[in-house]
Amino acid sequence: MKAIRAWFAIGLAVILGVVVCASIAAQNGDTANVRVIVWQDVADEDSIYIQARAEGDSWDTFDMTPVLLDDGFDPGNRYRYGDIALDVEFGLVGIVRVEIRIWQDVQDGRLLYLSARGAGGSWATLGTIALSLADAPRSHGQLRSVAISFHLPLPFVTTVAGSVDNYGYRDGLAKHALFGGYLSAYSDLSLGLAVDQDGSVIVADRDNRAIRRIALDGTVSTIAGGNGLGVRDGPAATAQFAGPVDVAMAPDGSIYVADQFGYRIRKISPDGFVTTVAGGGGIYAP
Repeated sequence: MKAIRAWFAIGLAVILGVVVCASIAAQNGDTANVRVIVWQDVADEDSIYIQARAEGDSWDTFDMTPVLLDDGFDPGNRYRYGDIALDVEFGLVGIVRVEIRIWQDVQDGRLLYLSARGAGGSWATLGTIALSLADAPRSHGQLRSVAISFHLPLPFVTTVAGSVDNYGYRDGLAKHALFGGYLSAYSDLSLGLAVDQDGSVIVADRDNRAIRRIALDGTVSTIAGGNGLGVRDGPAATAQFAGPVDVAMAPDGSIYVADQFGYRIRKISPDGFVTTVAGGGGIYAP
């Protein structure tokens, strides 16, 4: 069994949401273009709102989020600031958390500045950007706004599919897909991962008893299983798994599955047919 487990060294333990390493290019310092709009109420200069998205995306689905300037002051007490974290989706890279800090001059509330960083990064990387709201015209009733763009260094780790603190079984677009099940409420959810030859990610979804794929465009689909508890071999649409915890890719495109609760090693051939390679006996039904 130790030799078999060695095949699955690429698996990662995660709590819901599938988190994987970003591309090698991203590790070498690639950036993503972020577009931000900051709004200020003309009648109440302490009322600040913000929107953020990837450069080129539409604003239609982005709500204005209020920023409360109550997180602290600079050492000289000349500026107060408020922090906010926003999740921005960058196509194949996945969802990147952007942390933004808005500064306001205590004496002149029209003078605003912006700092930004990737989650856990340094505020010094991008520096502080002056916002020209003081001279901005009213562009939305009693609100005035200014839009800026900046290059955000991509983090080493990003969420490519799933949602933190939400579990379930749903295929589809990355941000809507769900992994895990009722077992996740009582124990950590381990999702075994492997990378296919085309760059897609194969996922052993233990709680849903399914083997799933995250395509390069982020779409999640079921390869085999998802048909309840069991160890039934056969076509992907009817095959059953008891508790797959890890996967590995073979050179011919086959997927090997460590079916923990079924005490078996299973194989999914390129045509989707599931067979048992080794093991047997009864199954454990948690």
